[in-house]
Amino acid sequence: MNFDTLNKDVVNKPLPIKVNWEFLEEFVSSQYSSEKIHNYFGLVLDVLCDRGVNEIGYSKLQEITLPSSKSKIINNNGGKIFAFKLDNFAGIFQKNSSMGDGYERNVNCFFCDIIKNFNGVGLMTTDELPNYGISRKDKNIIVKELDLSDNDVGIFFCLSQDDSMKSYVKLMAMLKEIFE
Repeated sequence: MNFDTLNKDVVNKPLPIKVNWEFLEEFVSSQYSSEKIHNYFGLVLDVLCDRGVNEIGYSKLQEITLPSSKSKIINNNGGKIFAFKLDNFAGIFQKNSSMGDGYERNVNCFFCDIIKNFNGVGLMTTDELPNYGISRKDKNIIVKELDLSDNDVGIFFCLSQDDSMKSYVKLMAMLKEIFE
């Protein structure tokens, strides 16, 4: 699979803000009660609604080179990452800050757990940076390359191109299943 094939297969259509609660509950019921799932994901939806979001947009997966990065994770991957933009999701993956009333670290961990359960591999977001040896300079390059606004988040994989493409396809399938 190459980027052209991948980006034709994962059509860049915005996702509606309509949650498939049954899928979500079945997916994470081993870790969270039904009440927590509804409470936590309801808070995510509140943040999106407060931002005036009617649909979730996302970009194609792209390769970004960070040649002067001091990050071992990035350097062990040949100085590159594979990334895409998720519109209006800034802060939702950030584990160390509060986004308002009732929105706390547990909500962020919940959303990360959903993705980890589905994807089976790690991903990183610009919400977490600088961290993990990834500098502010590296983050700025990622933000520029993905053309992120203040409300957007960059999601990236430090994996081979093939594994990154597979992870992107799995992640988009999961998001499409949740936001039916």
